[in-house]
Amino acid sequence: MSRAFAARTFTTDKGRTMKPSRLMRLAVAAIILAALVPGAGAYREEKPPALSSDDAAIAREKAVWKAAKEQDQATFDALVDDDARMIFTSGIMTKRQYLDTSSDRKITSYELSDFQVLTPADDTLIVIYNARISGVFHGKPASYSVREASVWVQREKGWVAVLNQETPM
Repeated sequence: MSRAFAARTFTTDKGRTMKPSRLMRLAVAAIILAALVPGAGAYREEKPPALSSDDAAIAREKAVWKAAKEQDQATFDALVDDDARMIFTSGIMTKRQYLDTSSDRKITSYELSDFQVLTPADDTLIVIYNARISGVFHGKPASYSVREASVWVQREKGWVAVLNQETPM
């Protein structure tokens, strides 16, 4: 600060005089307070809340598996976004294609393990895990193990899966 500026005093609307150094300290304190106190920033954009825990994210993933095994299309439809893609060794499917071909597969059992949950943004999470699946696929019995990754995003209707990828182990 220049000496001329530092020597000046300012008068508040209540008639108090303040030196620039005190005014600066108050301004910095107000900025810090606005950054730290929830709701203090008048223009802070509210983000949707993340899932409350890794357990909630894992529970949603397990619910998709249960719906697939039981061929519960209503639950699957509620948990998986309309624009979702599923990547299998046989190719890429849309949600509609998956539901339309559900009679081609019958999951008899599955085991899910080694879950990891990543949260790259408040409205996005990635669930990574291992799966062991047994069933009848296109009329033939099969068992296989894969590494799975699912991407979940929060939409107006809630959390939905938008991408699932299976990688053979």
